[in-house]
Amino acid sequence: MTKMLFPAQERLSRAQDGVLGGKVTSFTEAEIEIINLKGEEWTVSYDSETVFRTKKDLENGEHFLFIGNLMEDGVFEAELIDSLPRHLKHPKLNESF
Repeated sequence: MTKMLFPAQERLSRAQDGVLGGKVTSFTEAEIEIINLKGEEWTVSYDSETVFRTKKDLENGEHFLFIGNLMEDGVFEAELIDSLPRHLKHPKLNESF
C-alpha cells in the first residue's frame, strides 16, 4: 500500500536537499535514530557545533526538524535541530508516523 504524503511532509523528507523531519526512536550523545515522515529509518549525527533551536528536550517519541547534510544512505549530519512545524503535528498527518 502506497502512503499518500502531504506536500509539507514531502518537503521534510528531502535529506538530499538538507531537510529531514522525523520522530525520535532512540538517541545517544552523538546520534539520534529517527523515523522520517515517509516511514524510513535514519541516523542523525550531531556534535557540539550543532545548533539546537528548540526548547523541547530530546526524548523518544518527540518530533524534530533537522537541517544539514546527507552523508550516506540512512545517515544525516545535523547542523540545526528545531521543533517540527506545528501544522505537521495534527493527528491526521501523523497516523502512520
